[in-house]
Amino acid sequence: MKPKWEDATSYSRGEDHGKPRSWSIDIGPLRLVVVSEHIYHPGEWVMLLAPFYDAYELHVETAEEARKKALCLAYRKIAECYRAVCNLTGTS
Repeated sequence: MKPKWEDATSYSRGEDHGKPRSWSIDIGPLRLVVVSEHIYHPGEWVMLLAPFYDAYELHVETAEEARKKALCLAYRKIAECYRAVCNLTGTS
């Protein structure tokens, strides 16, 4: 089953559950999150992927662009880790 992006917005009590401000997707044991209204980065889309990225500014305009760019960055970081492990073990 292919993972899907889910609304991860924290809504206040009584707040309308309209337009999501935060999205998440599980990549194996990792959780990738993109947020549009981060407390320290207002007006910017940021990504979180512990332990690699913490409120990393994506410099995009839309949720769709943020999700695509965040997935690309996550893929690159995971591939980098895989290559590092392969180098340590002498495998490919």
